[in-house]
Amino acid sequence: MTGAHVPQVLTTNAVILCPHGGIGTSIPTNPKWSVNGGIVLLENDTGTLACPFLLLPCLGYQLRSMGLNMSRIDGRKVILATDFNRTFTGLPLTMTETAGHCDGELHPVQRFPHEMDPDLDQ
Repeated sequence: MTGAHVPQVLTTNAVILCPHGGIGTSIPTNPKWSVNGGIVLLENDTGTLACPFLLLPCLGYQLRSMGLNMSRIDGRKVILATDFNRTFTGLPLTMTETAGHCDGELHPVQRFPHEMDPDLDQ
């Protein structure tokens, strides 16, 4: 299809904001694959939010897949930038992947030999 865009995989490069403008920092639990230098985020990965709203701040989020793709890493669903996600307080997140268009490949994250887990599938 000409002009069609494939939804982007969400990575640690993404800008994630709560409705109050708080900036999110995602915490990947399986830093096995990267896209354009950002670790691919998976279902149930969490993040913290620097929310400025003092009465009921948005402290963080847990990422959920809407199931709109079949992509999985070690059996866990890959999060897309288009998946609807909310803060722990139930407010919607704005998620924008900043890595640009994927070069079409997932890349293994470079690890040093002393960091390798012998039980981890390579």
